[in-house]
Amino acid sequence: MDLWPFGHRANSPSLFGTEGKPKMEPVASSQAALEELRTQVRELRSTIETMKDQQKREIKQLLSELDEEKKIRLRLQMEVNDIKKALQSK
Repeated sequence: MDLWPFGHRANSPSLFGTEGKPKMEPVASSQAALEELRTQVRELRSTIETMKDQQKREIKQLLSELDEEKKIRLRLQMEVNDIKKALQSK
């Protein structure tokens, strides 16, 4: 008997047997699994598109709010300048 370094025979079925290979699934269940994956991919793509659209709307809203804040700041800065001029002329 030829022993390998770990005490097993070199051609031991427990080391080199075919029982570790995955069993082949029937074609019908493979097709069903493939169709399920395709459905999931379509759903994920739809979800991504919905999220993109929502993000675009939010960005547009934020840009609008930013523009409004800039206008308010400009008006306030003009008022401050007018008050400074009025105080300097006294």
